[in-house]
Amino acid sequence: MLEGDRQDVALTFERIQRDTRHGDVQVLAFEEVQNRDSRVVDAFVGRSQEGENLFGHIGEVTGFEAKRMEGERIFEIMRAIAIEEEARAAAA
Repeated sequence: MLEGDRQDVALTFERIQRDTRHGDVQVLAFEEVQNRDSRVVDAFVGRSQEGENLFGHIGEVTGFEAKRMEGERIFEIMRAIAIEEEARAAAA
């Protein structure tokens, strides 16, 4: 999730799209808000072998495509994953 001045967000998004470390970048939702979303957490939700083993086959088997989900639902899922990963890292 990117938040900020429209021009700053556009420039940052453009930089992300050009960065070879990112692939298949998609806009899930785009809307103007009056106040910062206090639910936003900064976290990296990346690939892990454990996650790949658990979920890697789902798209092929079911035809699931994240881009067909609403942005708010994707945000909820990613936030839950980030919180879970933070708790796992703190417990280690």
